[in-house]
Amino acid sequence: MKTLPITSPDDPRLTDKVKARFWAKVQKAGPDECWLWKGGIVRKGYGRFAWIDGRNYVAHRISLLLSGQQMPKPEAMGCHKCHNTSCVNPNHLYWGSAKENTHDAMEARRFRWLGEPDQVAKYLEARPRGQNHRSAKITDAQVQEIRKAAAAGERYCIIAKRFGCSPSLISKILVGKLRQPASHCRGLPTARSGPRRGERHPMVVLKQADVLAIRSAYRGGANQYDIAKQYGIAQSHVSQIVRGVIWKHLLTAENGIQCGIPPTAKPA
Repeated sequence: MKTLPITSPDDPRLTDKVKARFWAKVQKAGPDECWLWKGGIVRKGYGRFAWIDGRNYVAHRISLLLSGQQMPKPEAMGCHKCHNTSCVNPNHLYWGSAKENTHDAMEARRFRWLGEPDQVAKYLEARPRGQNHRSAKITDAQVQEIRKAAAAGERYCIIAKRFGCSPSLISKILVGKLRQPASHCRGLPTARSGPRRGERHPMVVLKQADVLAIRSAYRGGANQYDIAKQYGIAQSHVSQIVRGVIWKHLLTAENGIQCGIPPTAKPA
């Protein structure tokens, strides 16, 4: 049977063991400073506390309950005065309605389409990234070694075995799906300025000049594997570029060639 959510500070499920487990995941500071959540992080930087009865809770709601603040209504939401979604300091939190929470977020310009540069930086800094992420298997220094090894032509399976991870993880790192610097992450855009494609895309690993050179080299007869080795990317990445699956906005019909593929060649 599905258990009911915690709505009261007096709930018997709030045992001393659970309280100790919760506060062990909090980086406490001064009473007026933000207390950052060191545990799991969910969408938009909110802390996640895995509960013992099969439920997951956002950390700041549990913080309010542990501080003795009774939830006024079952539909009440935990709101932040500091606008730091990873903060669980009870002095920075209050119970509010969905309308109040939305109004507060709009005033703080925390919506994706209202993000300001300072809010974007604050949002990104609150998210554990790279080797600081709880699921990280390799360090930032090892990521650089992996990219150098791939650029030197070392096979993914050999690199993965050397660093004790899977070949798929190596592939994701090399194509830019993982371990990109904060400037390339999927943070809040500062303004609506058209589609984020090409060099403006948050997961870009190549420059526009590199893409044009790759297509030119392929039209000249170069092998996709040799091209991938030269630019330190996966062969599948090169294939997507020359077939026009990605970087479509650079495709032209100036010389009658579409998608960068010679008329007599077949996609790899």
